[in-house]
Amino acid sequence: MNRQLYANFERCIHCHGCEVACQREHAGLSFIKVVLIEDRFAVPLVCRHCHPAPCAMACPAQALTSSGEGLMLDPAKCTGCTLCLFACPFGAMEFNTESKVAAHCDLCARRQAESRDPACILTCPSSALHCGDYASYTSQARQRISSELLRAQPLKRGEV
Repeated sequence: MNRQLYANFERCIHCHGCEVACQREHAGLSFIKVVLIEDRFAVPLVCRHCHPAPCAMACPAQALTSSGEGLMLDPAKCTGCTLCLFACPFGAMEFNTESKVAAHCDLCARRQAESRDPACILTCPSSALHCGDYASYTSQARQRISSELLRAQPLKRGEV
């Protein structure tokens, strides 16, 4: 299944903790950006690991491959042309100016090999971030909304 990072926008407090954790994990590069919209809504933006991925389709060197496991980058094949940066509909691709290759969120592959969650999830103080597949995330969201609806006070007859 395709694992992705999901964000509960209602919980994000715009603290940038996820960005700092990502920078620490990836030697100064942060692959998550928290954008404040209309000074009210904090929206964490990150690679969606699309399948099929527009960035992978735009890569002439075929350094990016999209599969059921997510989007993978082979830095040895990357020519640094930056076409993937322009093709990404989420603006989630980065360019590493030191190594001269493209880069993106790999869901902290090193940490996942050790069966640990991505650093951004562990650092988020409001638990706004979640990593998993789409079906799992939407199922949890439906359960959360259902429980909120059940807690709501029913209207009594004649009340508005």
